[in-house]
Amino acid sequence: MIHYSEEPKCHLFIVDDNGVGIDSKSHKEVFRLVDRLKSTEQIIGSGIGLALCKNIVLKHNGSIQFVDKLGEGVRIEVHIAF
Repeated sequence: MIHYSEEPKCHLFIVDDNGVGIDSKSHKEVFRLVDRLKSTEQIIGSGIGLALCKNIVLKHNGSIQFVDKLGEGVRIEVHIAF
């Protein structure tokens, strides 16, 4: 699910994912390019999604973070200044 709101100083985009979640031990690795946290046999994908998002957001002077809900998915929050 995708949410959007205008905050006092930025645009806020929230993406809720209903996947497997991300273990707290892997928080630092989440935004690294081609650093898969699961094997390709367990989860499909290339491992570049969040790294690419982070690069785009930083180019727009924004920030990206996630809130882990292990076993329930992940919430990605993106802040882009006006």
